[in-house]
Amino acid sequence: MSILSRCLWQTTISQEIGESLLDDALIKISPWAFDNKNLEEILDTGEWSFQRLMSGKSATRRIVCNRIDEYNGVIVNVEDTDNNNDLWGVSIRIHIEESTCYFWIDNTLESNNPNRFLKLGRPRAVSDLLQLGNSPSFGNGEILTCPETITTKNFQPFLERLQSNERLLPLIAITCPYSGFDQGASTFAEKLATRVTGFATVATITPEAQEFLRESLPDGLGVWGGSIRVYGTGPLDASYKHRLYSLPELSERLADSIVYRTAMFSTRRYPPEPLRIFDRKITSMRQGGENAEVVRLQEEIDNLKLELEILQDEYNESEADLNSTRGKLERTRRQLRQYSAIEETESPADNDPPDEVSGWDEAIEYCQRYLSDRISLPLEAIKEREILESTPTAIAWGNALWRGLSSLHAYCEDQVNGKCNGGFYQWCISSGRWNYSNKKLAMRESTTVRNNDTLRSARMFPCSSSLDPSGRILMEAHLKISEGGGSLAPRVYFFDDSRGPTKKIHVGMIGPHYLTPNTRS
Repeated sequence: MSILSRCLWQTTISQEIGESLLDDALIKISPWAFDNKNLEEILDTGEWSFQRLMSGKSATRRIVCNRIDEYNGVIVNVEDTDNNNDLWGVSIRIHIEESTCYFWIDNTLESNNPNRFLKLGRPRAVSDLLQLGNSPSFGNGEILTCPETITTKNFQPFLERLQSNERLLPLIAITCPYSGFDQGASTFAEKLATRVTGFATVATITPEAQEFLRESLPDGLGVWGGSIRVYGTGPLDASYKHRLYSLPELSERLADSIVYRTAMFSTRRYPPEPLRIFDRKITSMRQGGENAEVVRLQEEIDNLKLELEILQDEYNESEADLNSTRGKLERTRRQLRQYSAIEETESPADNDPPDEVSGWDEAIEYCQRYLSDRISLPLEAIKEREILESTPTAIAWGNALWRGLSSLHAYCEDQVNGKCNGGFYQWCISSGRWNYSNKKLAMRESTTVRNNDTLRSARMFPCSSSLDPSGRILMEAHLKISEGGGSLAPRVYFFDDSRGPTKKIHVGMIGPHYLTPNTRS
């Protein structure tokens, strides 16, 4: 079961409210669960199943509700099985402890097609349940259902929240041109805030406040003039962690990308300890009592999940650090050739490509912006962009992709300028820019693939008519961005024309491995 998004929050409650809050919660859940907006009854403990329409097609809904009064909580699971046999789920846990009520809502999917495009957003139950209790919050942040407008008057507390290491929710900062927000931008912000309710917050920054923000944050971390930045959690110490969408077109696709990114972070979020204890007690109860071994194993699973999250963060940072180190090395070499001081090479110049990126999307955008003189990357070559941007490894894979594309660009430059002996493989051995082992680079496909019409046709990619009049050409050489990741492990297929008429590298496909199957697939 894959978690698509996770919403966590808590509210303060009085003793009088606490006695009826679980009833009120079950009244809020009932019309949504039974797909009947006029229903105003308490959802009882029990199980139900019925047919309903889902995206205009028949689906089976199953509801399971358990109220556990001895632990002051409820667990409600709502599942829809659609006509593709995909299982969509919403799991709701509510637990009261003294004067605090805790909420935990997971949106899940179990599918035979894990690579399908998904339109994410908070389950409707989130907005309904946020009406219960007082001042819903998570970490040091309030749970907001609409955009917060930041002006010079409320800028200082906003900045303190943004810079706080206790902030547990990503913050989507939307700016506008200096003429101000128009109706389109305001509507975009409102719709986006609704979709990310419970796992991120949205702030619209007025022109005056944009200048304050620009001056208050380290270089490379501000946002202004119509751009959007998604500030992740943790320190504001590296731009790649806080994705920038430069002067975007306010479209549904952009909103999808932002929702994916923030939902991705939410799935790795740990529930507060009272909720985890409540969950373990319910597990033990279902096992027939307080089973010490079940509790121990659950705690071990929790610790392993935390370890995995730490390792994922370290992986992301190591990829970005590697890019940063390679960038400094390349600038050092360039400065030394020009007899300049090495100290000047610490940061890229304004017109230099950046060292690291904040995700899959940004690597592609930077390629089109900075590397197009030597790399041809048509839009039709970019496959499953939304899916790869939404994976937990999007930052690390994005940095590996950026390093790979930058390596192809540098190789092509050397080849055009007569500084290269041999092809890309030999260049990688001498330069160290890209790992030349068969786990990271293949210059040819196997004989079996070349002789199989189906597998061969999967590697016929679009190209310039100057390469082939048909507009398609066989591409066998490819970068392996990741060996791990299963069928989603990204590949970059390319054709080397650095010594040909175009003097370019032509990229035919950037996308997941399953699009180019082989005999082992």
